[in-house]
Order: sequence, then structure tokens, then C-alpha cells
Amino acid sequence: MRWVRRSATTLVGLVALVLAILFGGSAVLITRDVDVALPAIKATTDPVGIAEGGRLAAITGCKRCHGNQGQGRMLAGVPYIGHIIAPSLPRVASDATDGQMARALRNGVGISARPLFVMPSHALNALSDDDTARLVGWIRTLPTSAFDVMGSTAVGFRGRFAILTGRLPDSVDPVQGQPKVRPADIGRYFVQLSCSQCHALDHDEMTAAGRETAPALLRGASAYDVAGFRALLRTGASRSGRLSPVMAEASRSGMAQLSDTEIDAIHAYLSAKGAKRAER
Repeated sequence: MRWVRRSATTLVGLVALVLAILFGGSAVLITRDVDVALPAIKATTDPVGIAEGGRLAAITGCKRCHGNQGQGRMLAGVPYIGHIIAPSLPRVASDATDGQMARALRNGVGISARPLFVMPSHALNALSDDDTARLVGWIRTLPTSAFDVMGSTAVGFRGRFAILTGRLPDSVDPVQGQPKVRPADIGRYFVQLSCSQCHALDHDEMTAAGRETAPALLRGASAYDVAGFRALLRTGASRSGRLSPVMAEASRSGMAQLSDTEIDAIHAYLSAKGAKRAER
């Protein structure tokens, strides 16, 4: 029986070692300090700018994740993976400077200088300074309530394994030097800010929710004329009239707030880029 006890002791030791590596290694990645300078952003207080910030919050998905009034919500709770919290924006903002809020949006770095997760900073990194100021200004006007959702995202061992192996990367995007004002090429701009959160330009992607495939933008745009593309972004309905649940949700929560000019610019940008790819 001695060999049984030794085997059991060895097995327990190996399990303990694996857990130590899993939890210790992932903790280093989750709690590490990120050295990204604070942007020199000052929240707008202009009513027109604040209203535009609210529209941008819808288009870029802030309201979809954090709630229409930024009250926060639990995005997902999966056993052994974790509970993902999109916290109350006004409560986060109450402890943050404008620069810290801007850095969280564009660089995926939290108020404590630690990395954020499941934050679309790869898209929001393109935000110009004036639009960032509008978004932060809108957040500053949001009221708190007794129903605000706070708390930290809890990560289970499967989630930690995904972080440790790179399957669940953090949201840090250290690129700085964004334009001072919204670029003239608004088609490209809104593709980066909004469309790229789910879609890639030249290949299909599984949506974050895992419910359906997000088709390549260049191929998808070429299948629509301007009127059909407007209908797609406003309702989520394809050319055949089939309603995509994910696209319909995106339309309701934000894409429908794009103006005709902005939608047409998105279509023109994707069509021109697709034509150039086809010529190669």
C-alpha cells in the first residue's frame, strides 16, 4: 500500500503545482500595472456635445454593455469561467479623473492602472480627442441609483487558463496620438469604432456571444446597395428580409442612431476598399 500512498501524494503535489501556476500566473497578468500615460482630455460640459456623447455611447456599444443609463449589468456568468461585470459608469466616474476615463475607453487600462478585460479598446482606440471628451462628458451627467451594478469581474479556473494561454487576452491597447478632432473620413472612422467590434474586414468572425458568424465586412458590404445597407444597419434585416438576432440587437442598441450620411460613408468606404482588394 506504500506505493499507493506515494502515488496519491505525488498526484496531490502535481495538482497543487498546476493550481499554483494557474492562479499565480493569471494573477500576475490580471493585477499587473500598465504604463500608459493619461490622455490630456477634459470632459465637455456643452449640452450639444453631451448629447452627441450619448449618441456615440449608443453607436460604440457603451450602452449595450453598461446599460442605457450606464447603470451597469452582469454581461455573463459561466461556471468555472467567471462572472463578467460591466460596472456602473457614473459610479466609476465618481472616483476617476477625465484622463483616467479617457484612458479606460481608448487604452483598456482601468482607474487603478490595471488591465481591463472584455473592453472593446481595439475599436475605441480610434476615438478622437473631441469625441472622447463628449463621451466622458455624457458619462459625467449620468445619475447614480440604488440599482447600479458594481463589483469586480470574478474569474474561475477555466477563465484563468484562458487568460494564461492567451485565449482571453486583456483589452490593453497602448497606442496613443489619436487625432484632435473627428476625422473627415467618417466611413472609416465609424467602421473602426463600431463595426470592428464584431466584424473583421476580410474574414468571418464568430461573435463574442457565440450565437452566429459575423461575415467579413468587405464581402458583406459589396452584397448591398445603399438603400439595402441602410436597412441592414437600421433594422438588422438582410437583403432576403431575414432578421439576424445579433445584428437586430446591435441596430436597436446603437447602429440605428447613425445618420444617413454616416451610413452612406461607411458603405462607400467598405465598397472602395473591397474594390481595391479585388484588383490585387
